[in-house]
Amino acid sequence: TFTVTNRLRTAGGQYRHYRVRAAAVLAGGRLLEWIGTETDVEDEVRARLRLELLGRATAAMAAELEPEAELRALAESVVPGFADVCTLHILDTPGMATPEATRRRIVVAGPDLPADLARSGIRKSGDDPISESIRTGKPMLVHYPLEPGSPWAANPVVGRWVGEIGLHSALIVP
Repeated sequence: TFTVTNRLRTAGGQYRHYRVRAAAVLAGGRLLEWIGTETDVEDEVRARLRLELLGRATAAMAAELEPEAELRALAESVVPGFADVCTLHILDTPGMATPEATRRRIVVAGPDLPADLARSGIRKSGDDPISESIRTGKPMLVHYPLEPGSPWAANPVVGRWVGEIGLHSALIVP
């Protein structure tokens, strides 16, 4: 008998995890046939991966003493297993839902930011996905490339970086 779990592409184009279990049917020492089952185990795999991610993040953060080092450890624990890049921002202004809120980028895990973008770490919130998520208090899923004329596509440095690293989507969580 054997058991194997594989990630397969479904007819609908999505990927899911399936567990295959098979047993050989023998007669007189000869293989007659295989009998097996295939079970969708996507929920089980995702739950295990979430727990592993939380364990890595917790252990990494617990090993640090300074708040910014904890956040850096958090970002680095999700790259590359969960995400290709992770940026964390802290709001320096208490009224985070206001347009005047200033945010400071404190860490990037993954591909380095272009130097001209990294230097602009402190900025006023504007019309971009991060600022919108902060204002609304809701997570956002952004797909790239952005539509031409989108106010979010106004920063050419960000657009160039997104293209260079091959970003196709971003999850933004306030």
